[in-house]
Amino acid sequence: MVGFNRRFSPSAQQAKDFFAKREAPLSILYRVNVGHLPKEHWVQDSIQGGGRIIGEVCHFIDLMQFLTGAPPVSVFAESVSAKSTKIIDADSVFITLRFADGSNGAIAYLSEGDKSLAKERVEIFGGGKTFVIDDFRTGKAQDKGQREQIKRICAAVLEGRPA
Repeated sequence: MVGFNRRFSPSAQQAKDFFAKREAPLSILYRVNVGHLPKEHWVQDSIQGGGRIIGEVCHFIDLMQFLTGAPPVSVFAESVSAKSTKIIDADSVFITLRFADGSNGAIAYLSEGDKSLAKERVEIFGGGKTFVIDDFRTGKAQDKGQREQIKRICAAVLEGRPA
């Protein structure tokens, strides 16, 4: 099983339910404030970590697919151009996606921000309604779905059904 945990979070489940009876496409704005990582960090190694975009942005695209119930049909991305040996351009990128159901999404994956700002904010718009996920927090608790993900995959294995 791929560890796409955000779809299992209570916040994502609530958002999915909130838009369950929608008759129009969704527009999703997903801002990720990741902070700077040096070029020497293992995540930046193309073999060991694969880079931040490969290793992290897939989670955000998966959440958008979960919320829309549709796969992406087109993608466009543009990174910064720092012209600096200390900055990895691909660590700050804007990505736009179109989904098969007509929904669209934008991911702002940014490494040059202040880490005191919450890491993730998802704003979902559709059918005259809006739902906001603020860093996957409810009150003071944070749940990105890891526990629920493991619970569901174990149940699927024990019951002999697909994940």
